[in-house]
Amino acid sequence: MRKNLLKKTVFGILILLVTFIIALIASAKVTLTPSGSYYKLYFFNSISMKLSYSGANDKANFSVYPFAAPIVEQHNDDTSTVHYYCLDQAYSRKVSEQEVNINCQDKNHQFSWSKISNNAVIEEDKLADNILVLSDIHGDINYLNSILVEMAIVDDEGHWQWQDNQIVVTGDSVDKGPADFSVLWRLYQLSQQAELAGGRVHVLLGNHEHYQLTGNHSRLNADMRAKTFAMTNDLSTSPYGTETVLGKWLRSRPIILRLGNYLFTHGGLSVEHLDSEYSLAQLNISVWQYYQQQAERSKYRAEQTPLLDLTLGKEGLIWFRGQLREKRKNTPNEQQLAKILAKYNADTLVIGHSAMDDVAALHNGVVWPAHTEHKSGQVLVIEAGQAKKQQLKTLWYDYALHRHSSRKAKRKLRLFADSNGDSEISVVKAMFTQMSIIKESPRPY
Repeated sequence: MRKNLLKKTVFGILILLVTFIIALIASAKVTLTPSGSYYKLYFFNSISMKLSYSGANDKANFSVYPFAAPIVEQHNDDTSTVHYYCLDQAYSRKVSEQEVNINCQDKNHQFSWSKISNNAVIEEDKLADNILVLSDIHGDINYLNSILVEMAIVDDEGHWQWQDNQIVVTGDSVDKGPADFSVLWRLYQLSQQAELAGGRVHVLLGNHEHYQLTGNHSRLNADMRAKTFAMTNDLSTSPYGTETVLGKWLRSRPIILRLGNYLFTHGGLSVEHLDSEYSLAQLNISVWQYYQQQAERSKYRAEQTPLLDLTLGKEGLIWFRGQLREKRKNTPNEQQLAKILAKYNADTLVIGHSAMDDVAALHNGVVWPAHTEHKSGQVLVIEAGQAKKQQLKTLWYDYALHRHSSRKAKRKLRLFADSNGDSEISVVKAMFTQMSIIKESPRPY
């Protein structure tokens, strides 16, 4: 009798458990980020868990950005394979020159590479007369081009005309927005033009470049995700592999930079830098070596070395928010921050990463934020050695507005196709695998 009672009890518990699981799945809802990735999974409309490494927007919208700038793979025989995207097709073309002209919708796009060394600067004692500081462009090519025109940095044909002045981009040029490759190519080619004219375009690495270089594409815009898959046949690190032009270039960009008395990095400085004996060169070289070896490593662990912990660790240069947002035990006070800056021969810190309402000096003028809310139209400029806010007409894509609205909108988690739409899996499959790759014959120039 006891055995029968036990069996009935176990059976009843199993029935309740199965019923609960069915109810749990039936109640499941998701919210999406503007880039089309899952943001949170909800059960019973109240219990939530954050999701980071998956996503399925209803569909990609290629009509706004029908063209994707190329992924250029360089080969040992001095040829290159150019992968690009136009309308709803991915193309590949082999070229023997270090340039390519691509026509999409009767518009020509010219790309060239390796004309000059384009070595990264780590320290420079003399400040340029004018420095524009940008941060967190996040794949918004329209914003970048508009600001270059509004500030007369480029001429009518889009070429550098800012003489020996400089631009500093403090990281996060990629992810979230719809045109990562176009933004990177714009900065890459502009840096070549600037250097020939005596100027500079310094592009620093942020946490989103780290995502891309280590194969984490969870923050990719839905359009970029689909186009990248179509161009590469996968979503590995191949878009920025060591054999690609943009991959090589990104892997050699600094993570921290000093110009005159200004120190630039993406996230900020933790108190760990107070006792550090590493130079700016050592900090940068450790990151470059890491990214060069990344393909041989299965997973990055910040605790591998104290040096990498200062740069790519959880509270390293690309992640730390202590100067602007988070007040943690390892956030240096003003006296400690001054000592850290003095260690690096600087007295002012310029950072991005955390969006602020206003470009204004903080911590008694020692810290300047370069990343404002996208709707503000503000940028940081350094003129004759003095940092100040400049108001522009150009506005960024209002990611913050879309972020809040999309994260509030819950929809059913579609495990199976139904009358309301395809399943999550089928949406991903349609976006990633139903795009044919057309192999073009090499074209003469």
